[in-house]
Amino acid sequence: MLLALPTPTPPICRCSVRGEGGEIFTDLSEDPALFAAHGDYQFEIYRMMRDHVCGDWSGFHPKTNVYWLHYLTDKLVSGEVSI
Repeated sequence: MLLALPTPTPPICRCSVRGEGGEIFTDLSEDPALFAAHGDYQFEIYRMMRDHVCGDWSGFHPKTNVYWLHYLTDKLVSGEVSI
């Protein structure tokens, strides 16, 4: 089965929340426990994100979205969560 997408495809690569003061984001470096914790792949994802963003949590880093997609895929395939 082929899926035909309309052209041009709307941009879906960036999602952000905007408030009155600008974009809203969470500076994860303010919670060092996220990077020290173990026991779930989630915490490895946080460490990978930290290394990738180099302290710039406000910037757009699409690779971090890929990290989370991998995490979710891993959970679904392993059967740890279901839809």
